[in-house]
Amino acid sequence: MRYLIVTLLSDKKTNQNVQFIKYIQENKCKADQTKHWFISTSAMAKKGVGKWIRKVCEIPDENLILSIVHSSEIWDIEKTLKERSIANFFDKYDQIFVNITGGTNVMAIAVFNFFKTIRNANIYCIDDDKCRLVFPKKDEILAENINLQEADNISLQEYVEGHGFELTEEWSSDIDTDYTKQFFLKFVNFGEKERKILDELRRRGSQHFTSKFSKTKSIGLNEVVYLEKFLDQIEFPRKSVTIDIDECYYLTGRWFDEYIYIRLKEEGIIKGENIKKNVKLKEKGTENQNEYDVIFLHQTKFYAIEGKSYVSQRDEIFDKAIYKAAALQSNLGILSKFYIFTLTPRESDNVTDHLMNMAKFLNTNIFWREDIINCKSISELLGLKK
Repeated sequence: MRYLIVTLLSDKKTNQNVQFIKYIQENKCKADQTKHWFISTSAMAKKGVGKWIRKVCEIPDENLILSIVHSSEIWDIEKTLKERSIANFFDKYDQIFVNITGGTNVMAIAVFNFFKTIRNANIYCIDDDKCRLVFPKKDEILAENINLQEADNISLQEYVEGHGFELTEEWSSDIDTDYTKQFFLKFVNFGEKERKILDELRRRGSQHFTSKFSKTKSIGLNEVVYLEKFLDQIEFPRKSVTIDIDECYYLTGRWFDEYIYIRLKEEGIIKGENIKKNVKLKEKGTENQNEYDVIFLHQTKFYAIEGKSYVSQRDEIFDKAIYKAAALQSNLGILSKFYIFTLTPRESDNVTDHLMNMAKFLNTNIFWREDIINCKSISELLGLKK
């Protein structure tokens, strides 16, 4: 038997396109008996959307047909479609699966109107997690709607690559996970004195490790007032009589990223390969990139968490975290979700109206000290279900 999968390309619907292709190949036909027809625009071709999908879905050159159409000219799209039907192109396929989710509305209308006249063509449209069979009517043939969320057939790596990004893990701590969980209990009981020590350590770390003029790779315990006593108090497993860059990063906030990651992993809701920490997402072919503390994929939805252990009066760092939400939804799909976790009390003087209004405007959810301390699990806080 021979099959054809028709896909309208769009950089905003890449995830749905990948899921659809993988589902059809795994459940309806065999990959080596399947041809793919990508209907694209010059803008999507230039951006490389088709290449992203081909890589993730492992589509060889010989099994791909690519057509470039004008996205808003229905006559051009119809002409491209009709050219294929002249030589009885569609008659050689036993079944044709058409996904009209991507592309423009004009492209979707033209493709729908054309393929509803083609024998053995099933036309689908993906709305959120549901892939609906829109033609023929369900009761006319033995075909069912596809629940892509339940199919859960795409990995975090495939999701990211499908949107044209490269994923690299930037930093990992070698500090024991049990210590990190214990440090959380210590941190939530810190007072102003301990926070000042950590603020000063963060400032010193910025001077030592990010300045191009500094050649120092460690911080002496005498450079921060009460630092040695503080480290003894928290029983910190330091390697020497100084603090190196990884230890500085850990103490000044990375421990909280580790804590969130550890809890999510241990709760067992997310598949092991679908959660990463301290990652950089770089758009292929550009210099555009963003760093995220924890990212994961659950039931085909992309989540990112920014951990901010404490919001100081200099909350511009917090502002930047909120702006990442806009970049996330622009680059990795409108259904992606962005959260900020902080151990700052909800009613803190450092939480400004400006900050809260900006978070609301950019559709960013914030979980505060009270939420995190009182929750039964991080997964429950995020509304994740098996």
